[in-house]
Amino acid sequence: MEVMAAGSQTPEAREGIAAFLEKRTPEWPTR
Repeated sequence: MEVMAAGSQTPEAREGIAAFLEKRTPEWPTR
């Protein structure tokens, strides 16, 4: 669980989680 929590600190992970909870497509930043 700690690994998942640590990984969720990245902007990509936060966007992925937010998109999932809002039932929308993630808007990934272009690299």
